[in-house]
Amino acid sequence: MMKKIFKTLLIIILALLIGLFSIPFLFKGKIVEMAKTEINNSVNATINFGKFDLSIFKTFPNLTFSINNLSVIGKDTFSTDTLVYLKKISMEIDLMSLMGDDIKIRQIELYQPVIYAIVLKNGMTNWDIATEEEDSSANVPEDTTTSSNFNLALKHLKINDATIGYRDDELGLKTILKHLDLTLKGDMSLAKTTLEIISAIKSAELTYDGIKYLSNTNITANVKIDADMNNWIFTFNDNKFTINDLPLSFAGNIIMPENDINMDLSFAIKDSPFKQLLSLIPTLYLNDFKDLKTSGNFSFNGTLKGIYNDSLMPGYDINLTVNNGTFQYPDLPKAVKNVMVDLNIKNLDSSDINKTVVNLKKFHLEMAGNPVDAKLISKNLLVDPFIDAFVKGKIDLASVKDIVPMDSLDLNGIISANLKMKGNLSSIEKEQYENFTANGTFAIQNMIYKSADMQAIKINEMLLSFSPQYVALDKFFVILGKSDINATGRIDNLLQYYFKNDTLSGNFNINSTFFDVNEWMTEDEVSTTTDTSYKESELSVIEVPQNINFATTSKIKKLHYDNMDIENFNGLLIIRGGEIIMKDLSLQMLNGSIKMNGKYSTKDISKPSMAYEMTLTDIDLQETYNTFNTIQKLAPILEKSTGKISGKMKLSMILKQDMTPDLNTLNGFGNIQTKNMVIKDSKLFSLIDTFFGSNKFKEFKPKDTNLSIEIENGNISLLPFDFSVGKSTAHIEGNQNIEGILDYKMNWSVPTSEFGSQITSVMNTVTSKLKKQGINTDIGNNIDFKVLIGGSIDNSNIKILLGDQTGSVADAVKTQIKDKVNEEIDKAKQKAIEKAKSQAAQLLSEAQKRADQIKRNARQVAEKIRSEGKTTASKIRSEAKIQADNLIKQAGNNPLKKKLAKESAKKITTEADKKAKQTEN
Repeated sequence: MMKKIFKTLLIIILALLIGLFSIPFLFKGKIVEMAKTEINNSVNATINFGKFDLSIFKTFPNLTFSINNLSVIGKDTFSTDTLVYLKKISMEIDLMSLMGDDIKIRQIELYQPVIYAIVLKNGMTNWDIATEEEDSSANVPEDTTTSSNFNLALKHLKINDATIGYRDDELGLKTILKHLDLTLKGDMSLAKTTLEIISAIKSAELTYDGIKYLSNTNITANVKIDADMNNWIFTFNDNKFTINDLPLSFAGNIIMPENDINMDLSFAIKDSPFKQLLSLIPTLYLNDFKDLKTSGNFSFNGTLKGIYNDSLMPGYDINLTVNNGTFQYPDLPKAVKNVMVDLNIKNLDSSDINKTVVNLKKFHLEMAGNPVDAKLISKNLLVDPFIDAFVKGKIDLASVKDIVPMDSLDLNGIISANLKMKGNLSSIEKEQYENFTANGTFAIQNMIYKSADMQAIKINEMLLSFSPQYVALDKFFVILGKSDINATGRIDNLLQYYFKNDTLSGNFNINSTFFDVNEWMTEDEVSTTTDTSYKESELSVIEVPQNINFATTSKIKKLHYDNMDIENFNGLLIIRGGEIIMKDLSLQMLNGSIKMNGKYSTKDISKPSMAYEMTLTDIDLQETYNTFNTIQKLAPILEKSTGKISGKMKLSMILKQDMTPDLNTLNGFGNIQTKNMVIKDSKLFSLIDTFFGSNKFKEFKPKDTNLSIEIENGNISLLPFDFSVGKSTAHIEGNQNIEGILDYKMNWSVPTSEFGSQITSVMNTVTSKLKKQGINTDIGNNIDFKVLIGGSIDNSNIKILLGDQTGSVADAVKTQIKDKVNEEIDKAKQKAIEKAKSQAAQLLSEAQKRADQIKRNARQVAEKIRSEGKTTASKIRSEAKIQADNLIKQAGNNPLKKKLAKESAKKITTEADKKAKQTEN
């Protein structure tokens, strides 16, 4: 019986184990498919998944579903930014819920998440990835047929070793939280529940408007919240919050009925040791803070009450008080004593920011015996701002290292200030300067700042003088590393700039004997990748402020930038509206001189641009090639070339985010003259040498040439030009595109004496054969070629054009000899034709002469015959008349005879006249 029971139990256990192993595989496909569908339907982004895992043993009787290497990358503007990266996300899923259509998630755990949120200056955010359908869903009645298959019935959320970053370009705010751990406990499926949050951040950094407020700061939080999930009311009780050693308690509630967030919170630190406040100062906290001796106390409290949304901020009332604060390191001789602060910042009307009042009633400290005092009242921040402030003090920087440990820092010099300001901004704007007090000076003398990670800064002298109209820079002489600057000038409308963000204007004169720009090029922009760490980017766009209008006359004797050495840099630089305008700039570089007008613009920070016109004089080719990567890419022929170029160029381009030119946007034109140019070991011309069997182009000196080029979207067109090398002449034109593909044509006339032996042998063979056939021909001193240069910059090719075909150099020589022979034959034919034509013309001339003589003789004979005929005709007519008269006379008076006689007489004269006419003709 026992054996039977044991056997049955064993079968049940085996079946159960098989079932437990099978369940994950039975439901894995369903869960994975649902997860993919949910995510892809929910966001307008690129989602990448890693491996999926499903197990029942970790959280039996529930399933554990895990996704590895999940990333969310934006599209379009944010296509290179990773919004979220999760090394692993693990979810506990209610096993029984898999039997239905609603999958219930009980627990979520995130491993090493990286989240980086960005707000651009134009207000665009990288987390706005909801699809249009989801965006519009708030205005459409809920359709239960398309609702999510997942139901968040959470009881536990855990985040392990997270990195969270936020960058707001509109506000100039950047924060990074590293090594964040968070645990959230509570049953979120209940209408009312208690949530407990335990969180720790090992390193927090906060930068606002270029000032770093938190650096490597440790933050912890233990928060309990009574949550009304139906009404979205969250009440905070028994909460502890620490920043480094500074404890903070807060209480109150947050109500989120719809889009608004209604706050009623209070926070306080009551009568705590002054040392806790000092823990917020990175320099002190990171230097043996536990050994720091302090005295005095401080209090900090405030309230946040009101509505927070896109247009409203909650009202606030914040107070900080420090009494008799002192601190000193035990191993250092001097201390900071008598620290007194009384500060209140208040605005209880969240609808009107103009009602904010900043009141620094008192600020006093004594640094190694040097007192510093200040006070400030600032109100009406938006409408006619009012300020009442003064600062007076003197700091001996050399004493700072006697107060704070500075092993790697060398600090010396004196800073002194004695300033007063009081009045409304409108007095300055209306030029009623008598109603506004602004006077005093701010001075620095013999200051030295030198650290291990930064170039030394030495301010020999600086003096700022304040007046209602402007701030005068009376003296400024500074040495920055190896660079020096001597400047004077003035800044206008400083208060308008500070209070109303008006354009800050000024004029400066800057002189320098040497300035090394490279020493001060920073690389501090954070880039995001799918990696789990933040990486420092390479050189990024140097943004020009929009609200500055500075005119700077610069004279720099020597300037070093990148790999360029520039001398006698003179001209006017105007910084205005996001642009640097270069006007009448002149400089010497590349062993020549340049005059320039142009501008660099970051009005569109995503597409910084440059446009300029240059006049070049005697610029060295070799220096140019070695200096500019773009020239190396576009004109490798200059690698070992020497000589000079002069001329004019006009170029425009868009720059990439690493400040290199985007060659696809390069446009312009230029007229260049070469001088004493020598081209050596050029791949292209070596190929021509090989092709023509010569050694002419290993090193050659073309005659000085004028070149004209046009550039359109990075494609270079070389306009037709002539150049000569020795006795050879060429006519060249063509282009090369942005990918470096060549398309050049060259008509080249080469002296026969300069061909190699191979081509000379071909010429001799052909002419010898012609002589044997009795044909003597002289092919001339030169042979003309039509050369096609193609391929790429790195892999060129040469072709000889023969009509519509291509061939070898030998083919071209044979063709030219053949053309020469045909030309001689054509000349002989033409000569024979001309000779025949000449002889025929002579024969025709002689025949014409004989014909003309015959005609003249005939005319003489005919004239004689006509003369004799006329004489005979006259005689015939005369004799006929005598005979007719005699007949009439013989008839007498007899009428009948007389009538017959007259008729006979008429007949005789008529016949005579007829005969006479015949004789005349």
